[in-house]
Amino acid sequence: HMRFKDKFRYQVDRDPAVDATRVRIPAMMLQPYVENSIWHGILPMDQQGTVRIQVHGHAQDRIRVTISDDGIGLTESFNRKAARASDHISRGIEITKGRTDVLRNLHLSDIRIQGPEEVLGPDGEVTGTRVIIDLPRSGPTGTGSGGLRSGTS
Repeated sequence: HMRFKDKFRYQVDRDPAVDATRVRIPAMMLQPYVENSIWHGILPMDQQGTVRIQVHGHAQDRIRVTISDDGIGLTESFNRKAARASDHISRGIEITKGRTDVLRNLHLSDIRIQGPEEVLGPDGEVTGTRVIIDLPRSGPTGTGSGGLRSGTS
């Protein structure tokens, strides 16, 4: 997007053992986490940041999608939000968790979400944020994936 020109890069890494044509990720499962990484982690920084999506086999019948960024972290993001007077309430993650619960309750999918959580460097400093999503290698219908690539925006 032009208004974010050179503000962030993104990288998508897929384990070659994970067949992208067979992986079924429920619609809109990843988008809110990627969007939060950009809006709350990367854009508040003075320099360019990176959002990374990794897709790897986790067990024989599962895959793990890790969405991470090298942004300001959760604590700093919350502190900045508290300092601004805003009536906006972010619901993207809440809606995604609700959709995940619905899929679980319908026995269509066993999806596990860990995070968002801060990533700490060796000295204990915050180096970004991460969300880990574990899901079956094949999921419910009405899902899809593909077309993922790395680049700059």
